[in-house]
Amino acid sequence: MTDLTVLAVAARAGDAELGMGMRLRWYADRGAAVHVHCLAGEPDADWRAVLVHLGLKDYTFSGVPRGFARCRGLINAELFRVVPALRPDVVYGVFPGHHDQDRRIAGDETEVVALREARDLRSFRCGTADGFRPNLFFLGDDELMGARRRALAALGRDADESPARVAHREHVHHRVVERLAAHDAFAEMFTISRAIEGRAR
Repeated sequence: MTDLTVLAVAARAGDAELGMGMRLRWYADRGAAVHVHCLAGEPDADWRAVLVHLGLKDYTFSGVPRGFARCRGLINAELFRVVPALRPDVVYGVFPGHHDQDRRIAGDETEVVALREARDLRSFRCGTADGFRPNLFFLGDDELMGARRRALAALGRDADESPARVAHREHVHHRVVERLAAHDAFAEMFTISRAIEGRAR
């Protein structure tokens, strides 16, 4: 996996960490080049600390003002600037059914660009969303959750861990949950829009 490039596109800082902080650290621990790109501008909090906590290669911003509905053209242009330059193998975007309009638009526009520019496209949830039916479950332990917790704290975001402890149980049968390892106490959930597999990536 050392040659894998992963890009997570978020509406604002903290969204990717909340939705897939453990997954980001897991990729980085295995030598992948992991990038997070936020469509909105830099937060006041210490986003640079997130690079260390999650092992990211880069954390970038487009500076799009809040109220993405009037900025769709700019968002599309920014993503067509960022994504082809990185040539990511895997792109993660916000699940398009998100209740927050800016996050929903971020997910929609990420999908449009990533379907043309990346092999794999997946979505993460960072809050309430309609129609979210995950088909990829990433299980994490205390160490991965600790990295996620520290990243969110650096951004001044709430690190409520209860959804990561229980939300997957809504989608996975209890008999399967019973067979999961005790140390895999947390889960992050994703939908796979496209996955292209083969010997060479």
